[in-house]
Amino acid sequence: MDRIIDVIDQNGNEGTFDNLATFESKYFKKEYVIFANRSNEDNKLNMFSGTYKKREDGKYEVNTDLSDEEREMVDEFIDHILRTWRIIQVLKRLIQIVLIFFCFIVKNTQKIG
Repeated sequence: MDRIIDVIDQNGNEGTFDNLATFESKYFKKEYVIFANRSNEDNKLNMFSGTYKKREDGKYEVNTDLSDEEREMVDEFIDHILRTWRIIQVLKRLIQIVLIFFCFIVKNTQKIG
């Protein structure tokens, strides 16, 4: 799916949004999209989710009316993505620390030798 998507919701409203993630549920046998836009006033991220189908004109029909079970599944998916992102950030920081330590050791070893 494209990074920027044109969305038409179940009420016929159209808009352009950032595609954050797409996934398929084998349980519900549907494809889901998580998309967002930023409000102009406070630069706040507004996230939405729903099932989607791509139309021939390249726009995506999105139905944001999800059941409670579907909403819970989407929330769990978002939580999983956020946890993974946090782990990656911690690992990146650890790698930076190891590299700094390695450079320190190499620099001090060269002074001795």
